[in-house]
Formats: sequence, C-alpha cells, structure tokens
Amino acid sequence: MTAEQRIAELEAKLAAVQSTEVGGKDPELLAKAKTLARMSWMDVAFILEYLGMDTLGEADVVDVQTQLVERKYEYLSGANKSALSWRA
Repeated sequence: MTAEQRIAELEAKLAAVQSTEVGGKDPELLAKAKTLARMSWMDVAFILEYLGMDTLGEADVVDVQTQLVERKYEYLSGANKSALSWRA
C-alpha cells in the first residue's frame, strides 16, 4: 500500500468517525453553526431580558439553543434555501 493510499484510507476513516460522532453532520460546518448560534443566543437573551421574559426554564433555554444551532447548520449547509429576511 502506497503512502497516498494509506492517507486516503485514514482520511476516509476519520470522516466516517467524525460524521457518526456528530449525527452525520459535517464537523466543520457544525462548529461554525455553533459559533453563529452562540452569537445569536446573546441577541435572543437580550431580547428576552428587554421584554421581561427572561424567566425561561432550563429546558426551554436548551431547546432554543439547540434550535439555533440546527437553523445555523441548515443555513451553512445550503439545506435552508429560504430568502433571508427579518421575518423568516
């Protein structure tokens, strides 16, 4: 087995492990989505505080954060083809 073949085999194994670890998602896109969601969460937290609705339970907070990551991942992966707007 040549070095190029071995490298290709190891890259394929790494890609398979990474995709199974994160539910079949691209790990790089997922990391970017989490970063964008973290920034969005700061905005959401500010709005909730401003509106006096900052008494959400922990389960609600986790759910909103998870949905933010999913939405950002869909946007980055191209799965979300809707037009960007303030009302979307």
